[in-house]
Amino acid sequence: AILHGGRVDCWGSSFFLKQKLGVGYNLTMELAPGGADIDSITNTIKGEISPLKKNGDQDVELLSAAGSELAYRIPMWGLPNFAQMFELLETSGRQLGVKTFGMSVTTLEEIFIKIAH
Repeated sequence: AILHGGRVDCWGSSFFLKQKLGVGYNLTMELAPGGADIDSITNTIKGEISPLKKNGDQDVELLSAAGSELAYRIPMWGLPNFAQMFELLETSGRQLGVKTFGMSVTTLEEIFIKIAH
């Protein structure tokens, strides 16, 4: 259960909360030495995910570009195209300047912060 302002705001399993209140998935990339074209990487990711976007849906978002790491937020609705996006990153990653990448789901901490604001 999640309490907010002394009242039960939401309750359910962690899976239920992540599915209903989650902000999506986090895609983190380590860039190859020598730099990378962040705009090209962003356009590549959006090119695979954004065709599923419907009016009013949140789009792919670049969260940070610090040093040799990029972090994106991929909305939940993008899940059906993850396999295509991963395949493209595997085959074209070197040309884009991507050394490694990984995906994680919304954490419960992010959900608590979302409800608190």
